[in-house]
Amino acid sequence: MGDIKTTELDKQAAVIKSGRSATVQEFLDWLLDEYEPSLELCARSDDANDTLYSVNIKRETLMYDFFDIDPKKLEEERQALLGGLL
Repeated sequence: MGDIKTTELDKQAAVIKSGRSATVQEFLDWLLDEYEPSLELCARSDDANDTLYSVNIKRETLMYDFFDIDPKKLEEERQALLGGLL
């Protein structure tokens, strides 16, 4: 079990322990509660016109992106740890 690398889990734990995630989550809650009816997130298309289009992004996804945590790797690490317990 000691051979399992937990890079993403360690990164997530450090962010949580620092309190930074709570601050960002509080800001997102405020932003979305205050402006959600009129707030719209946009992304640029890859076409030559550089068109903007509306996107729906979960709060969880915003947090992962902001803190540069890969949710797929995070789950793989969790599963590897659980597998090591069996």
